Amino acid sequence: MATGIIPHRNTLTTVANVCGSSSGQSVISFLYDFVTPFGGAHPGYTTIEGRPLAGNNGTMLVTVTGMGASRSLSVMGVTLRGLSGTTVTNGSVTPMGELGQYLVFLSEVPGGQFSVLVKGLLNGSQVYQRQSSTMLTASDIVVRTDLNISLEPGKDYIIPFSMETNGTGGTFSISVRDDKRFVINFTESVTAGSNGTARGTFALSVPATVASGTDLTITVEAQSTSNSDFNYAVLRLAIDKKVDDFVPPACQVTHVSENCSFPCGLEEWSLQAEIRDNRSAVVRVFTHLGNGTLNTTQESGGASGNVTLVSYSASCCAPEVEILAVDSVGNVGVCSHSIRSVPSSTSAPSAAPLCSIVSLLLCCLLGLPSPL
Repeated sequence: MATGIIPHRNTLTTVANVCGSSSGQSVISFLYDFVTPFGGAHPGYTTIEGRPLAGNNGTMLVTVTGMGASRSLSVMGVTLRGLSGTTVTNGSVTPMGELGQYLVFLSEVPGGQFSVLVKGLLNGSQVYQRQSSTMLTASDIVVRTDLNISLEPGKDYIIPFSMETNGTGGTFSISVRDDKRFVINFTESVTAGSNGTARGTFALSVPATVASGTDLTITVEAQSTSNSDFNYAVLRLAIDKKVDDFVPPACQVTHVSENCSFPCGLEEWSLQAEIRDNRSAVVRVFTHLGNGTLNTTQESGGASGNVTLVSYSASCCAPEVEILAVDSVGNVGVCSHSIRSVPSSTSAPSAAPLCSIVSLLLCCLLGLPSPL
């Protein structure tokens, strides 16, 4: 048996003739995965990354593809067929909420090689039949790496794994590899009895230069020393820098210059501000309110950390600004400022001239000297 890593998606079927009244080629095809249920607040099914366990019951997720929106399709049956073409196991089919997806419950996953056969109806009357183009072999061993942690840059980790046998035990060689070459050593062989369990570990060293948000995929493979059986497990981990800084950058307006008058479009106002962050670097400064010109420069603030100097200028017609500063862990600091109101071009005339006219009339009537 050739060893190696089986792809995550087990098989894609070939295009075959539609049975019944249809002729020629059909675009109907299907994909399948062996899955296992999980509970919690949002229960569902997750894909089994390795080979299914022989002799046990199993669940498959079958997705029929290539259907147009105007066609109706149903899956009537899913069977597992051996090398000779005879049916080994019939599955019980349950439609899922997603269009073209079906859960298939198997009373027993057969040992040896098998293919998947899907039968159904197209548009309620045309019978179709599809068979996977590749053969799958179940395994008598299970590899588990049940771990749910995030890795941090610059740290080393020892991660456990286990291997269980479903039948005859023995000695198994172990191989651990990852897509970033962070694995530095691992348990190279384990021994398990009949229906027994063996455990091992592997070590990871995550470089300090790895960017936060990087994904790491690790594959742990166990193979019998006789090369008659193998299985594997896939572990996907995220690398995230630990965040203990929840304090936003401090922003302070240090100077404002404005001499706005009517009309506002002929004048400008400006301000200067300082942004400080004692722990995480400020990575972005921008305006949320205001359409003026923003410029920034970096200076060393000594023991108080780096200082970002901000200068902003705008038309007197835009009297408000809100400046936001974001540090490297996502904390946001805010500077806000508003200059005094700009005179309007439709302001009411002064009351002084009206008062002067009234006073003149009164003086004339009373024979008093004119106030003008």
